Amino acid sequence: MKPKITGTIIILLNIWWAYFNLRFIYLYQNPDRYWFVMYPTWYLLLNSTIGFIGITLGIKIYQEKLKVPHGILIQIGLICVAFAIDFLYNY
Repeated sequence: MKPKITGTIIILLNIWWAYFNLRFIYLYQNPDRYWFVMYPTWYLLLNSTIGFIGITLGIKIYQEKLKVPHGILIQIGLICVAFAIDFLYNY
């Protein structure tokens, strides 16, 4: 795989992941909206941190400081950690 394309995909995926979680933190502060189910702030911050780690990982792959297979394995590990936290919190 080409490092530029893979790095860009990983960066975009993690920007979306971090934005999605930070947006909920922002929306939870608005008293005009009622939420039936709310995630705790620590959960959203932890997922946002995982997103920011993934963004730096994508930048390192893009700059070819990290090989693509290693970067993909680390990214898969980060996603597995995020889903494990989600599973443990919700069940």
